[in-house]
This record gives sequence, C-alpha cells and structure tokens, in this order.
Amino acid sequence: MAINEQIYGYYKMKNEAGDLIETSIRAKVKVGSSYEPGPDIPRDSANMDWINYEKWVSEGNTIEIFGDSG
Repeated sequence: MAINEQIYGYYKMKNEAGDLIETSIRAKVKVGSSYEPGPDIPRDSANMDWINYEKWVSEGNTIEIFGDSG
C-alpha cells in the first residue's frame, strides 16, 4: 500500500549507537510548520513506496540524515 501523505523528501535514520540504518528509510512529511520523519519504508524492490523513493533519487534528489544540520 502506498503512503497517502504528501512526501517532501526522505530521511536516513540512525540507531541508538549512531550508525545509519540501512534496511529502510523514512518519508519526510510536514507536521504543522516543520518537517519530521513519516512512515518507515523498507528496502524492498517490490514495495511501491521504495520504487517511488528510487525514482526520486534517480531524478537527482539527495536523502537527508535525520538530525544532521547543514
């Protein structure tokens, strides 16, 4: 099932040790006047949300690391 929210980009998340989680990404959604991690998108080539993410990257977009500034 595809995510129904407006997506403003994507985040990579870190685990408690500070390492990037490589098995999934998170949609970037707007909450009020700020942006926050939305639904988790598993790294699965059969998942339509993952396919949309790969298309977004192929169009020249760059994923953000959640919590990193600058």
